[in-house]
Amino acid sequence: MSTQKKKPAKYNTEAGLDKELLAYREDAEFPMIRHPLVFAVPFFEHADEVTRLNKMLVTKKEQCDKALAAHEWSRFVFLHERPYRVEAFQEVQENLSDRDYWPLLREVWCDSENIFQNAMQWWEMLTTPRQRRTLFTPCEDRPALKKMPEMLHVYRGAQQIEMHGHYLGYSWTLNRDKAEWFATRLHRPSDGLAVIASADVLKEYIVGYINARGEQEIVVEPKELQHLAWESVE
Repeated sequence: MSTQKKKPAKYNTEAGLDKELLAYREDAEFPMIRHPLVFAVPFFEHADEVTRLNKMLVTKKEQCDKALAAHEWSRFVFLHERPYRVEAFQEVQENLSDRDYWPLLREVWCDSENIFQNAMQWWEMLTTPRQRRTLFTPCEDRPALKKMPEMLHVYRGAQQIEMHGHYLGYSWTLNRDKAEWFATRLHRPSDGLAVIASADVLKEYIVGYINARGEQEIVVEPKELQHLAWESVE
């Protein structure tokens, strides 16, 4: 008698997969599902997997409803998959006090891996006229920020495409070596050379300072930068 395990049989996923999940199915190099609450990358097309994903969707929607009812705004946001947390934050931001808005926004910022894809949303959220913006900086980093000079020299690891004005990011650093590391880590030949941008900015204009990962990150609205200069990374 054979002891080999049988592979799960494929079947018509369109008949069994929840319509919400089906709407987020993608077929590129391999099938995947990237729904705001459920990711399956890759998506294995068999009955057990479809059942699991359908149940996950139901469960997470119930958890979202409970979080909203309990005013657990952070829990609601982080029940969403990472690329959709900005949208989830915007969904509840009107319910947040200024004291809650900035720390939660910082959590989403630090968790995000696609800032550039939500550039307009980030501009709206970071430039809001809300009070208590100092809370965007973690409490443990505020003493260091307070001691910094009024004019800061900052760096950003970037790609040559940024030099042509297509996108200039909010994330800068006080550490040139860290900027160079980002420039080379994220380098894509299609974007041209890896480059380092440098600029000056008045401390009063920065949104916040975050050093949780040792990156000495300065978050600043690009229009406040002065003396912007570029150099290529060899």
